[in-house]
Amino acid sequence: SLDNSSLFVDGYNEAITPTSMPTTTAPYVVPPVAHFSLNLTLKDRTFTPDLADPTSSEYNTTAQTLMSLLNPLLKNSTVGPAYSSCNVVSFRPANSANSIDRKS
Repeated sequence: SLDNSSLFVDGYNEAITPTSMPTTTAPYVVPPVAHFSLNLTLKDRTFTPDLADPTSSEYNTTAQTLMSLLNPLLKNSTVGPAYSSCNVVSFRPANSANSIDRKS
């Protein structure tokens, strides 16, 4: 370490009293929440009426399975640092008229 008494400028030396600098931490800025939709087609499932009912066991089991697969996938993707979670909103048959968004 450098001895304070060894600092001379043109023969001048002034004793420096060590002072403590206040420690400051920049506030953490939370990125804004951005919601997005992701539509998936499950090739190995046949749509049943229970999948339209969010209170059914089949709906909840399928939703939990999807979330357990999607959460780590998205967390480890390029959106990962800003990613918080995913939720299943609904299930619908693949041949539903709403299954493909069309622009006119």
